[in-house]
Amino acid sequence: MQWRIFISISIILTSLVIIQKIQKTKSIKKENTLDNNDLTEILQQENSVVHINLPNKLVHVKGEALDALFVGQIVFEKYIVLEVIHIGRMSHVYLVKHLVLGNPWCLKIVTTYDNTGLFQEEGILKQMNYQMIPKMIDVFYKGNIVYIIEEYIEGLSLKELLFKEGQFKERELIQWGIEICEIFEYLHYHPYNPIIYRDLKPENIIVTPNRHLVLIDFGLAKFKTSKAKDYIPSGTKLFAPKEQFSGNGMTDELTDLYSIGKVLISLVLENDLRETIGIRDLNRFISKDFSKILLKATNEKRGQRFKNVKEFRNALNQILLKKQMFFR
Repeated sequence: MQWRIFISISIILTSLVIIQKIQKTKSIKKENTLDNNDLTEILQQENSVVHINLPNKLVHVKGEALDALFVGQIVFEKYIVLEVIHIGRMSHVYLVKHLVLGNPWCLKIVTTYDNTGLFQEEGILKQMNYQMIPKMIDVFYKGNIVYIIEEYIEGLSLKELLFKEGQFKERELIQWGIEICEIFEYLHYHPYNPIIYRDLKPENIIVTPNRHLVLIDFGLAKFKTSKAKDYIPSGTKLFAPKEQFSGNGMTDELTDLYSIGKVLISLVLENDLRETIGIRDLNRFISKDFSKILLKATNEKRGQRFKNVKEFRNALNQILLKKQMFFR
């Protein structure tokens, strides 16, 4: 009888030892996962669609987006995620806070693609030193994923502000047009290498609380090269000229100028961007002088547009000066 009790106790003790070893192994695996700096929180993956767990929200993104973060996650032992700003096909953007300093920053996560020429954002932002463009503060790498920490810009995008306020006054539109031209003058005449932005649209322009503009999202920007065509057509068709999407695509200073004009027209017409827009469509809301400038910038014939951004800005400055003299 005693030997049976002894054997039973031995089996129980052996089982407890095995359970402890299993739990210890799981703990070590978990610690190793954290040490590998795995920044993803993925619930399940079905048919290349990833379901990402966010507070009170389930966000569905494509299979390439395995780098999504969740609110409250600590990144690189420096930053905590406060808010999901944007989950997109090419990048994710978050509002984060520095754990020690307590100040807010913008974290952008981009997956790079080899041999396509699509991703130059990191190199471009390193060259930026302009008050109307966010500064890059820090950068981290994980495989082909780049984590960019940028200056956080408070405000609403032009798209959001248009939805909130409705039609803007002509004078403010002209002033904003001048500010956009000043930003592109900095890009197109950059001393290191001219930069072509390629994807100007209202959601990429932030209006600060004091009603000035800041250009964000350089995901499709490129350094200008001697090559006439891009490898891959890219941009947003509503705000880009046809030549940007014909053949292998072509983007240069003139395609950027077209996009500036198209953005301003979208603000005038409150996003009513039909295929053909004439001077009568614009004259219902703005002066003939301003209408002519916008139509010249968005002419389908490249040779009929402004020659460069300086010429575009000068034209806007002239009508702004006329308006100021008229109201004196």
